[in-house]
Amino acid sequence: MSSLRSALLARCATALFTLVLAAPAAAQSDFSNGTTRDAGSVTKANVTGADMAGMAVSWGYANGSTGAGSWSLTQAGYYAVRDDRMTLLFESTPNVTTNTGRWSVFLAGPASTTPDLSWIRLNGGSVGVAFDCGWVPLRGCATTGDGGNEGSEGSAGSGLGYSFQGDFSDTDATARAAYTNAFGLGGANPVGDLYEQLTITFSRSGGGGLEGGDSFSFTADTDLLDGGAVAVPEPSALGLLTVGALTLLGAARRRQIRR
Repeated sequence: MSSLRSALLARCATALFTLVLAAPAAAQSDFSNGTTRDAGSVTKANVTGADMAGMAVSWGYANGSTGAGSWSLTQAGYYAVRDDRMTLLFESTPNVTTNTGRWSVFLAGPASTTPDLSWIRLNGGSVGVAFDCGWVPLRGCATTGDGGNEGSEGSAGSGLGYSFQGDFSDTDATARAAYTNAFGLGGANPVGDLYEQLTITFSRSGGGGLEGGDSFSFTADTDLLDGGAVAVPEPSALGLLTVGALTLLGAARRRQIRR
């Protein structure tokens, strides 16, 4: 019996090791509730570049310099944000949605004089946009790719979510996405599939990130929300606010009695 059990354990370990090797480690995601946000509801699941106009975007380079801008329409007719080194854009074809379209990052070269791009952060809450992950029943957000019509999707109309997935054919860098600040809808606790911010971090063997002259494409799904992004106080903060309000109320009553 012990030899059979050992054999089964060995087979399971081999199968798990094979799955780990097969997983696209260069396109994984992490999910954190962070500061909980609240919005009324999902109003649009098929979001275009125009729907995200005004979204705050920031980025940083390996030399410590940073940049920031707002998602806007360019003279070339597509929505993007950029500086003199980096351009982040969404599909230039009108009416393509984030459910099916691709985001692209271009870093001006040459690599010898352009610092590597280390990270990009998209703050959807600045314009009432949520990043919608691919929800997997009983497991939560898929680390990459699509999920099922579950989570907030089934009850709030956000449709089929799709977690961050990258195309690394034009770079030797890898990327990891972090979804932070979960949204709850209509005062309910967050399900865990809608997030305010998406941060993409680039890395390369030997150090650095996305190299000058490289390009990188990825898929990330977004939804539009009704009610914007209102921070929900943590339980401890709520307690302090309650105590403070009761203290003020008591003081006011004592003043009235003295009069």
